[in-house]
Amino acid sequence: MKDKILATLPNEKHTFQEVNYPEIHIVDWKDIDKTKGVDIFNIKQNEINSVCLYNANELTILIDTFGENALPISRGSQASQCECISFPSEFDSKSWVLTIETKYANNEAAAFRIRDDLNYPEKMVSQIISTVEYFREKNIIDKEQLVYAIISFPNLVSDFNSTLFSFVKEEWSIENLIVTKKIRIKGCNSAKIITSKRIKLSVNE
Repeated sequence: MKDKILATLPNEKHTFQEVNYPEIHIVDWKDIDKTKGVDIFNIKQNEINSVCLYNANELTILIDTFGENALPISRGSQASQCECISFPSEFDSKSWVLTIETKYANNEAAAFRIRDDLNYPEKMVSQIISTVEYFREKNIIDKEQLVYAIISFPNLVSDFNSTLFSFVKEEWSIENLIVTKKIRIKGCNSAKIITSKRIKLSVNE
């Protein structure tokens, strides 16, 4: 899959990290430092919260962290994108694929407040859908493959999944996205990597 991405998309916009940490912490610095993007760590950072992929079996995975405008459509036009996409290093048609979108709202009121026509939950889901559909159109992800997706508010400790989807239009409900888009999505801050074929989206470790 990495080879397909590099053969199809602008290489300078796609930074791959290959890791097998027992805990893989993914952070996005944009809200803190706009000169920085997505980073990967093996431990939780003190200054910023993360999305954690629990990887007890130390499976080697690849994480493609997207730069700005990483999914070009035409000159001056790009598809809306999420933060990153990850998958097992030894990838085949039965391997899992995980997309992640984060927003660093400090509390639920900020995360779910609709203002100036901005609805964070709906925007975040749309970014996941746009990314997955773009990769399918480019034949990087098979049109029939189920893709996993995390919608994350790393600063929230509560289970916000049901709240998040109460702000999303019905056609983008969890159930409808599985059926119509083959995307299994959850509002959470972590996932458990079980094998190269199995991953579980979770609320808490």
